[in-house]
Amino acid sequence: HGGSSSVNRHQDDHGNFDFVYDIKDGYGNVNGRKEKGSHGHVVGSYYLGEVDGRHRIVHYVADKHGFRAEVETNEHGTKTSHPAAASYHSDNGKHIPSGHHGHYGHHHGHEKPHAYYGGPGNRGTGFGGAGFGGAF
Repeated sequence: HGGSSSVNRHQDDHGNFDFVYDIKDGYGNVNGRKEKGSHGHVVGSYYLGEVDGRHRIVHYVADKHGFRAEVETNEHGTKTSHPAAASYHSDNGKHIPSGHHGHYGHHHGHEKPHAYYGGPGNRGTGFGGAGFGGAF
């Protein structure tokens, strides 16, 4: 089983940087990360995709207002919620409002993962192609 990977990075003398990497292993699992920033402001995302269809995409921002993240997943045992500064969107289970605590039963949905990766409006090669979609 062969795999593949790609890396691209850039940094200038003014503190601006960006990088991206994609990895696809010999079994069809994929992961990658994309980040850019300058002067205390960072925007990025990473993804994980398993050959069995499980996936996770995390979009994040770090700046003078702190760290904020949004997670999209179809992993079992996850629920849609909004803890701290992270918005968690799950294709598995029901919605749990922010600040609500308690125990919930398990729900095992069988939704197909999104076939793309990237920010809002971006459509890329998706998990099967181990690619990123569009710009940040």
